[in-house]
Amino acid sequence: MARVQMSEIEPIARTIVELATADMTPKQLIKAVRARHKDASKRDITGAPFYGVIMASEQSPERSK
Repeated sequence: MARVQMSEIEPIARTIVELATADMTPKQLIKAVRARHKDASKRDITGAPFYGVIMASEQSPERSK
C-alpha cells in the first residue's frame, strides 16, 4: 500500500474545510469530497482533517479551535 505524502492530502483537507457542515454525516462528507477528488481513498479523506487542523494551528492557534 502506497503512503500519501502530506502535500497530496492538503487539497483534500481544504475541500473538507470548505464543504463540511455541522449537520453533515461522515458518509455525506466522504461522498462530497470524492465528487471533487475522484482518486481519493477513504483513508486519505479521513486523514485529511487531522492534517487541516495541524496546518491551521501552525498558522493561527485560535483558528484550530
